[in-house]
Amino acid sequence: MGARRSLDTRPLLSVGADAKTPRGLSRGVLTGVLYMTPARGRGEADGANLCPFSTPACRAECIDTTGRGVMTTVQRARDRRRARFLNNRVEFLEQLDRDVARLNRAARRRGLKPAVRVNGTSDIAYELLAGPLFARYPEVSFYDYTKVPARYARFLAGKFPANYHLTFSRSERNEADALRLLQNGGNVAVVFGTAKGRRLPQSWRGYRVIDGDRHDYRPADARNVVVGLRAKGPAKRDRSSGFVVWEDA
Repeated sequence: MGARRSLDTRPLLSVGADAKTPRGLSRGVLTGVLYMTPARGRGEADGANLCPFSTPACRAECIDTTGRGVMTTVQRARDRRRARFLNNRVEFLEQLDRDVARLNRAARRRGLKPAVRVNGTSDIAYELLAGPLFARYPEVSFYDYTKVPARYARFLAGKFPANYHLTFSRSERNEADALRLLQNGGNVAVVFGTAKGRRLPQSWRGYRVIDGDRHDYRPADARNVVVGLRAKGPAKRDRSSGFVVWEDA
């Protein structure tokens, strides 16, 4: 009889491992983020797409390969998390539960509010996949971005867990959806070609723009606004796809 395979118990959530979520500390928030390779594992054609409404431009300019994402060790870790999600869903969700509990305890010790972004580089409907997780941790503020219009419409209709907040993401192909969802009271993230250190435009398509680079804790945003994000990585050079909005266009 063969030896039993030991489960991978390495944490799924990263805390303080990117440039923006640590800024939430100034708002009294401790944030954990789950990063996975979004389209397919590097070196393995598993065929799964964890961002079903991704577009050519957002795949080419994905934050998966910006910042620390360029490091081989980080890429391999994201590949492993993706494989765990695809190949052993039960174990994956059990580990995520343990990570949320650990983050919750750490935040309590430090007098901070716990927050979790489960789709750091993916667009998975965790509200359908892991509903009990949100109920078990009502004090934890979960949040994400999504490009799935129907998913965001469900959020606006109040069909999400009370502690799970979504922001819709505009791309070069979904501006009509973004405007419709704004009209219905939602918030939409828009990538601008504004250089670092310069002010974002005050409005976009008639809606007020807030600076989404000051922190990543989107549940704190006012309703019915555009969350302006400055282009990063390859997106800073994208003037042709329509993914990035340029003020001088």
